[in-house]
Amino acid sequence: MFACLHAPDFLVQSVVRLDAALRQQPVAILEGSPPLQKVVALNHRAREQGMYLGMTKPQAEVFGAKLCQRNRTQEAAAAQALLDCALAFSPRVEGRSENNGRVILDIDGLERLHGDAESIGHALQQLGNTLGFELNV
Repeated sequence: MFACLHAPDFLVQSVVRLDAALRQQPVAILEGSPPLQKVVALNHRAREQGMYLGMTKPQAEVFGAKLCQRNRTQEAAAAQALLDCALAFSPRVEGRSENNGRVILDIDGLERLHGDAESIGHALQQLGNTLGFELNV
């Protein structure tokens, strides 16, 4: 049996997981050099306001969302934290340092340590929340 950890809007989560105040705000991630910066990731609050991928920075500024420049170092740290979350439960994990917010782990035979699959799923989600992620398990 396998479990999958998925952090939707991973690029945004790599930023907001470190700043609790941003979790309740619309956030967009920009990439590129001025004046050619474009939105490459959004959270659901930004989408609800009408923002979309590919917007230019001036277009995005109109919406009043928090705009952050893409930070690959921060993304790599978040990917490693997600991988560590999975490794806390199983040594059999499939993921890379650039996992795009997804990690798969083999939970077969872990019942004695962590309980049934549902218990493992809840525990994974709790640990992910502790690390600042909103996970789908």
